[in-house]
Amino acid sequence: MSSDLRVEIIKAEGVTKRFGELIAVDRVDYLLHENEVAGIIGSNGAGKTTFFNLLTGYYPPDEGAIRYQGQDITHKTTRRPRKGSPSG
Repeated sequence: MSSDLRVEIIKAEGVTKRFGELIAVDRVDYLLHENEVAGIIGSNGAGKTTFFNLLTGYYPPDEGAIRYQGQDITHKTTRRPRKGSPSG
């Protein structure tokens, strides 16, 4: 039996993002606990920035779930409508 009492801060499960035919992020699982420091490394075009944009709500994932401190934030957005757009 595990006695892991670390608090989960950010958890991504099976996160995928597509832009047309391009799969930018493909079924990524990620877990960051309280007091951890982590980095995401990879070659140019590997999907690092897209994954970060998914975690921050700038893009919604096409599949999977994202949780922040246990709360589902998968479909919450941080994008604001531009002035002059129908919703801004």
